[in-house]
Amino acid sequence: MVPILEDERFRRRRLRRRDGNGDGEGQESAKEDDVRREIVECPDRARTRRFCPSQTCDSGSAVTEYSFFPGVKLGMKIVGENTTDFDEKNLKLISPRFFSLLPDEHDHSVNLLSPSLLSLHNDGHGIEKDTSLSKITSEAFSGRESDAWLNFIIEASGLSDSLTMMKVTLAFRIWKKDDAMVGKDGQPLYFTKNNVSTLFGEEEKAKVELFERLQSTFTPEQVLAMNTTGYVQMNEQQLDMVYGEGSSFNDTELRNRLRNVSAERVNDAIEKTIRGLAAETIRFETQRRRQVVLSPIVLGSIILDPAGASEPLVLSPALLTPVILSPAIFGCVILSPWSFVPVVLGPRLMSPVVLSPILFSPVILSPLVMDPLVLCPGVGAPFILSPLVLSPFILSPVAISPLILSPFALTPFIGIPHTLSPLILSPFVLSPIVYSPPYISAFVLTPRALSPIIESEGQHFTSILSPSWLS
Repeated sequence: MVPILEDERFRRRRLRRRDGNGDGEGQESAKEDDVRREIVECPDRARTRRFCPSQTCDSGSAVTEYSFFPGVKLGMKIVGENTTDFDEKNLKLISPRFFSLLPDEHDHSVNLLSPSLLSLHNDGHGIEKDTSLSKITSEAFSGRESDAWLNFIIEASGLSDSLTMMKVTLAFRIWKKDDAMVGKDGQPLYFTKNNVSTLFGEEEKAKVELFERLQSTFTPEQVLAMNTTGYVQMNEQQLDMVYGEGSSFNDTELRNRLRNVSAERVNDAIEKTIRGLAAETIRFETQRRRQVVLSPIVLGSIILDPAGASEPLVLSPALLTPVILSPAIFGCVILSPWSFVPVVLGPRLMSPVVLSPILFSPVILSPLVMDPLVLCPGVGAPFILSPLVLSPFILSPVAISPLILSPFALTPFIGIPHTLSPLILSPFVLSPIVYSPPYISAFVLTPRALSPIIESEGQHFTSILSPSWLS
């Protein structure tokens, strides 16, 4: 009975307005009533309006919605597709999947011209299951014929030719590298036995020949130890060859002392020396790296200063401090928030960032290698023209942090919920996305390979022209 009472109330108010009894407040109330009746009559349209803001003109004008999703929804309704819970699903447009490892999640996405073809599993349904490689080969061929067909696919795809080309290219690069290390007169720019004798005389040539003879006396066990540990203990004959009479390194006392040293004592001495260097009980002739601890950096700058950018930053927040033309190595950042710290032309190697929130700090033209980000939430931290390799993102929620023209490899995203952070023209490989749901995000022209998306459905996610392989 509620709808009947509501309709009667609406009719009486329209009569009052037509008779001229309503004032300005009545007109505003009438507009509210119209919207309320729209909710009663068409709750679907009201729910869509939350995500598709509308603009209302003068009284009585039509409501126009400016959004891409309502147009897609209308088109699907026209062709008879099911649009139930359309507003809660992700949209994939012209983003086919090839050789997928996991079945497509039809319950959480709307696929438009985005089929899953030639999948490597038997799950899924529809065209995904009908075109799977296992089903095609099992139905069309026997076991031997299937192997022959796969070999044909490899040959037809040019894989063998690509391998041959890779070998030729590698050989050419090695030749080019060796050729670059030759001077104008054809002499190599590295030491050989011939140019050592020319530059330093016969005495240095004798040392080179001594080590050539020593290397020729290595036993198979010594060769294995050299390749495994990087050092080997010499036997008595080899000690006599190096430290005996007639050698350039003649030292009878040292030869007798080394002759009584066992292999176990050699290993213990090396380990003791390494531990002593680490504990600084043994003098080390290099300058110890300086660390920045409990020293906030405000309104500074690091420009053309690789040493400064490579200093570890611990409990030292940075504010309004650009890093420009300053590569960093081993420059870890721990418990040091960054705010308005742009990194421009500053590649970073093995410089992890741990427990350091990032605020409005873009990374531009700065490749990252072995540079993980762990527990580092970020806002306004886009990566632009900054490739990533072996730089995982772990438990670091981000917002307004797109990746633009930044391909990455071996860089998994684990526990990275993100919003307003699309991937644009940033292909990636061997980089799974695990427990990282997107909210209002997209893949745009971002193909991926060997990078499955696991437990990361999210909401309002769109994939446009972003095919995937083995994902």
